Amino acid sequence: MRRILLSIFGLLFVSVMLLACSSDGNDGDSDQTPSDGDQIDEDGDTPDGDEDGDSAEDEEKEPDGEELAWEEPPACGSGSYSHRYMIPGPEETGYDAELDALALNYERQFHAVVAYPMAVNADVSVADEENRALLNAFLRESDGWDFEAHSGKPITEAVSAWHKVAGLYAGAGIVADAFRYGALRDQGAPCEEIERAKGFLLDSLEAMHLGMSIANVPGVAVRGFMRTDIPGYGLDLETTPVFDEQGNPLPEEKNNGTWREDQSGLYPNYKFEDSCSRDMILGWAAASAAASEVIRHDPAFSEEVKARLRDDAKAVVDQLQVVRDNGYDLEILDVDGRTTYHGYLNEHSVERDLYIRSFENGFYALMTLGIVGGFCYAAEDDACQQYLLDELIDQRELPRIARDEMVYMDMGLESNYSNYNMGFMSAWLASRYVNDEATREAVLQSITTQLYGQAGVPLHPAGTKMSLFDFTLAAAQTGGSRFSQPSNEPENQPVQDGVETLKAFPQPPYWDVAVTQCDEDELASGECTFSDGTETVVHFEGGRKGSTVCEDPIPKAIRRGSNYEWRSNPYQPNGGGDGSGLLPGVDFRVAYWIGRYTRLPDSAE
Repeated sequence: MRRILLSIFGLLFVSVMLLACSSDGNDGDSDQTPSDGDQIDEDGDTPDGDEDGDSAEDEEKEPDGEELAWEEPPACGSGSYSHRYMIPGPEETGYDAELDALALNYERQFHAVVAYPMAVNADVSVADEENRALLNAFLRESDGWDFEAHSGKPITEAVSAWHKVAGLYAGAGIVADAFRYGALRDQGAPCEEIERAKGFLLDSLEAMHLGMSIANVPGVAVRGFMRTDIPGYGLDLETTPVFDEQGNPLPEEKNNGTWREDQSGLYPNYKFEDSCSRDMILGWAAASAAASEVIRHDPAFSEEVKARLRDDAKAVVDQLQVVRDNGYDLEILDVDGRTTYHGYLNEHSVERDLYIRSFENGFYALMTLGIVGGFCYAAEDDACQQYLLDELIDQRELPRIARDEMVYMDMGLESNYSNYNMGFMSAWLASRYVNDEATREAVLQSITTQLYGQAGVPLHPAGTKMSLFDFTLAAAQTGGSRFSQPSNEPENQPVQDGVETLKAFPQPPYWDVAVTQCDEDELASGECTFSDGTETVVHFEGGRKGSTVCEDPIPKAIRRGSNYEWRSNPYQPNGGGDGSGLLPGVDFRVAYWIGRYTRLPDSAE
């Protein structure tokens, strides 16, 4: 009966759902503990999309080009290279040594502290002031990578708690690891630096494989995981069996993450969280694609590591292709055999398992292009590419839907920046890893018209100087991808804006401290002056979920901290913690190394 009513009143229903999703947080899932106090929660025929009834078997869409050839890197330590990059390297005009030094310090904070026990991103708490002082001295008064050698204390005694690993943020860190290694290798950096970066990348790939294998079901990536033998979140973690004695999945009602024991027998000191959502799988997809790009032809990496990366990526797409009992594909499989709580990517999904065949969801279409595109690139599999190019792109027209039918983005004062983060990261993946020029052009148009918006319009990303968003636009504008050399100079403004924000990140350690840009009187009056003198209109509790937002973005230099800047709303004036949280800086890292690794045309126009 519900399906009949939906088909009759479909347009009205979709309108209501769009309004509802603007307030209840469609897909804005933050698995990290938000530093600003704004807990962001995520929110039947098989579609064939081909009006004349032709199937995928009738005519296959061919890729537009071959993958770019492997270029032998310069000798390590030579500092010799000829290409140009979005953020200039050491041998280029415009190289910023201070920004490079800041980036190096974030690498030291990340690998010596944040990722020390699990190799990938996690929030960190340091409760004791004396230990915070030791971290200050280590990161600001030395240049080493060994905290214990400098401080005389193991890092496991200085840190009071590591929090859980979550796919989106772990994946972002792996992208940074991959592109950092790639940039250093391709730009002839000192041999020791390249070797250290290679070690970090290998460690993070081991951690990603854990996330792909601990559930012991092919194609099931976990939402997150945690060690149980280090200080913090994992020490007293209670778990739930996957099934009850009768074989029924637990919990009875699917939720947005349940902790489980290792199902593989390989990781006795780890537990994992199930119900991998859209944003979490997006992180794993980005990591898979970036790592594959960097190591695919590099003889420094073993065939075993490369094959494992291919196999894990292919298994995920194999599961996404399965048409479920409801008649739809593109649903994320969980360890218990059910679709995860926020595991719906099909372009006809309104939200979760509510489908309307006539409804086209441009947000999910863009995410699918990025996620499937990224995993298919990493899988190096012809059948995977056929599914992407022939069915999803040619028959079902996901590029057109992503370009023309964007939803859940521009919600005015109630816009959800977690959704913007997912949109831009998906667009970056699709514009780099999909082997179809028309699709990449549609994605560029989607970025420009559907995501970025216009500077000066409240809650639009344009003008907010969110580095990842700025670099995504600029990278797409170059026309460069894994299948095409960059041929266009990007606009100067987005690149300048993105670099400006990176330079405004504080020197590590990056402590989570409270920031108030609009005091109580200003909130009551609706008029606020930031500490840099900017005058703005403030909407007290007028934003998403009753948050307070301004009509002008707060510059990074005076903005509250965040454990992942690109999913936090830059229009929120107040927030932050008590100073005991160590923000991981993975947001800085992923944006900076995307900029350092993204090539521009070899000759400036």
